[in-house]
Amino acid sequence: MTISADRLRQLSDLLTRASIEGSSGLSYHPSELIGEGGQGWVFRAGYDEPDGPWVVVKLLRPDVVNEEALARFLQEADVLRKLGQAQAPSPNVVRFYDHGVHRCRMPDGEVYALPFTVLEFVHGQTLAQILAQNPGKGLAAARVRRLFRQVARALSLIHEAQIVHRDLKPSNLLITTEATQEVVKITDFGLVKRFDVDGRGTLALAGASVGYAPPEQFEMGNRRVSARTDLFSFASVLFEALTGVQAFPSYPGETPFQVLSRVLSGPRPRLSSFPNALPRELAERPDLVQLIDRELDRATGADPATRHETLLEFWGPVEGALRQSAERGAPHQGGKPTPAPFATTQPKNGSIAPLAGPSVEQARAPSSPSGLLPSGPSSSSLIFRARPSPTLPTRAWAGAFASDGRAAFALGRFGLMRSEGGGWSPHPLPAGLDVSRLRGVLALPQGGLLLYGEQGQLLGRNPDGSFSSWAQEPGLLWHNASFSPNPAEILLVGEQIDSGASVIGLLRPGQPLLRRVIDDTHRILAATRLLSGGLLLCGEGGELLHLGSGPAEPVNWGRTGHLMALLATPEGGAYVVGSGGHALRLSGSLEARLEPVQTTRDLLVLGLGPGGVPWAGGDDARLLRRSAEGWIRVALPASLQGRILALHPGPESLCVLFEDGQIAEGTVA
Repeated sequence: MTISADRLRQLSDLLTRASIEGSSGLSYHPSELIGEGGQGWVFRAGYDEPDGPWVVVKLLRPDVVNEEALARFLQEADVLRKLGQAQAPSPNVVRFYDHGVHRCRMPDGEVYALPFTVLEFVHGQTLAQILAQNPGKGLAAARVRRLFRQVARALSLIHEAQIVHRDLKPSNLLITTEATQEVVKITDFGLVKRFDVDGRGTLALAGASVGYAPPEQFEMGNRRVSARTDLFSFASVLFEALTGVQAFPSYPGETPFQVLSRVLSGPRPRLSSFPNALPRELAERPDLVQLIDRELDRATGADPATRHETLLEFWGPVEGALRQSAERGAPHQGGKPTPAPFATTQPKNGSIAPLAGPSVEQARAPSSPSGLLPSGPSSSSLIFRARPSPTLPTRAWAGAFASDGRAAFALGRFGLMRSEGGGWSPHPLPAGLDVSRLRGVLALPQGGLLLYGEQGQLLGRNPDGSFSSWAQEPGLLWHNASFSPNPAEILLVGEQIDSGASVIGLLRPGQPLLRRVIDDTHRILAATRLLSGGLLLCGEGGELLHLGSGPAEPVNWGRTGHLMALLATPEGGAYVVGSGGHALRLSGSLEARLEPVQTTRDLLVLGLGPGGVPWAGGDDARLLRRSAEGWIRVALPASLQGRILALHPGPESLCVLFEDGQIAEGTVA
């Protein structure tokens, strides 16, 4: 169908005032054209109401509605629907909501049937736009590792679903920010397996981009297209992120066939060819550059049979090299300046004195046996059962148990929810509170709660349910909090957004907030009070610090991952766990020793179970108990899935909270 440009513009304008009827009585209200490609329009739209939550509505233009274009359009909807219906959908894939056909009537009475798809609205930039801001320069190694770790995991799940993306490139990777963390969203799943050559000798592949797509994608029938096809594209985009240069560029005056010729028989992309474009921390490690080049050479091979079998086989050694380069390049390797002492911060509307908290004597915890903690019947014979309760509306990003273990709290997009002996119910929050700015919830003795997050927010809820005080400080982010009984205090861990410097806060009953800035460290993620009175801190890049009255001192242990949770021991040491199943035991003199662990999943939380035995929880429903042999994985009911958010020990039981709201309780057999 041939339609003039003026007619298309008129139709596009009409759509911004239209109401597009979807399935199940829903409607979508386009308000702004945010993209236009060769086959359609992309609108930002209100969900169900003009001022409803933002979604994206993609419509095929009437001049390109043909059998091929429609098949690709419907394929994207089917693929995204399938991925969204998985048992554990990836948060790094753009979500599918709806699709159908919208009939738009023009002023002269002519009606156009426009197929549409409704997708998640992602507020951010594409990787292509980010790279264009500093052409010819790669992104920081730590940033590349964080972003591509998400892409690698998402693609692996896509491949497990027997789906090949076939069009991975920087413009199809959307980067948004959620709670100050960059999140990648993979988009555009509509590629079909066809190519055509027009009369001018140019090659056009529906959706595929020459320079990112491997040779087998241009073969008639695409019979050799597989997950290794995405591996080629992933490696090419990774190379570009580290150098700012395309792996297989198209030079002025070249035809796509010439680019394909280089892909087939030309040299493979090498980081070592662009030393001035690499991030400094990687350029200073030629051994790591050589390692990554070796993996790139294989992953971008012209023959798919010579590439890695899986994407994770390629990504594993590359991620390790990027992590090592980031750690080597961290400023703290050259020594630490003396930090400033704790300073008093008085909130604008008063101190935090009303926060519920026991006295020091009330808070004293029962002592645990010294030396190696036991692994006898009181701890090793726990039988876990799932509590019969419905799941949360969406996955929570933080959770906690009340100090007595009777109630559980979950924080997420749904707000704050509470569960006690049954299902989940909304827990009231102050009017006007933006829950998306909250990072966590901490249960306090005597029934109190502390909510914390962006802009230095500290919000205390008293045992009677009232919220007693606010504390805010723009530019400050609190992302973890823990209660220390001796002395009775809340330890806060955060950072200054502008400088990235870590901030440690102390909150004690009846006193204003004390805080201390620690420069030149990786991001600190957790803190605990040691028997000696000092603080032990851990964080990204394997950061492990002892903070006393003087400068923060590093605790040497090998630095091979992120450390995410701490638990002080009665004899003055601590347990520390982190990414990849790392687990450390620190003696009273802070000598660190890696311990055997029966998992490679990230460990995120720690707690003392019955008998004073340490337990750890993490990703993929990993629950582990420490014994004399190391950290032993404990079997859980198959219905319990996802990330463990919180552990709560009792005299004869251990409760476990999962991100979907499921709760498991382990009792002595």
